[in-house]
Amino acid sequence: MKAIITAAGMGSRLGKATERNNKCLLKIDGKCLVEISVDILHKHGIRDIVVTTGHCYDKVETVLKGKATFVYNPFYQVSGILPSVWLSRFHVENDGFIFITGDSLYHPDILKECIGKEGDIVVCVEKKKCDEEDSKVIIKNNMVVKMGKNIELEKATGEFTGILKIDKMATKKMFDTIEKVLKQGRLNAYLTDVLMELKKEGFPLTLAYSNPHPRIEIDYPEDLEEAKGIFKDSIKLLLYR
Repeated sequence: MKAIITAAGMGSRLGKATERNNKCLLKIDGKCLVEISVDILHKHGIRDIVVTTGHCYDKVETVLKGKATFVYNPFYQVSGILPSVWLSRFHVENDGFIFITGDSLYHPDILKECIGKEGDIVVCVEKKKCDEEDSKVIIKNNMVVKMGKNIELEKATGEFTGILKIDKMATKKMFDTIEKVLKQGRLNAYLTDVLMELKKEGFPLTLAYSNPHPRIEIDYPEDLEEAKGIFKDSIKLLLYR
């Protein structure tokens, strides 16, 4: 199995911290976010890793030299995440892969749970009370009913964590669907939009839950402070004894 980590975005909501730096390179106890993610992948035996870059690409490549293959997304300033995923397709098209966003900090057992689930497409969800910023999920009878940013808060079961497992049987269909969305001019569509398209076409979305393990996506300065506590209390000893 391979992995794709997206790390192209500007990270503008973090202010000066990302003006001349990629947010995947923000440090927690001396380790960059993306380094921690790579180390978690290594812990689970995944070493064939593709990182899509954009903002401060050269700094990302310097930090991860020898640990990843790099794909540059020239559209990162005007697009969302989908072009970054699509541009990685030639490196994983004949294999299954794990997908992770580069601004995520997550407990290693979350990835273990995701890898261990059987299914063509495994979607990792955190059951929680959501806010407007979350990529929300409605779940009924342990099945995904709907995913998206615009779901009403009171109807949401939890948040899509940005972690996926795609089995090799679904890889081509995943990239074909992303390409279809991009050809419609939807450069800023979300990954959840693609997953809903796949669900409509008969691909079941298998659930893996992140609970009770901690995770956070770093979008704001306060998220980084929270991430430092999570790393110290729950992750550091598991990876760096």
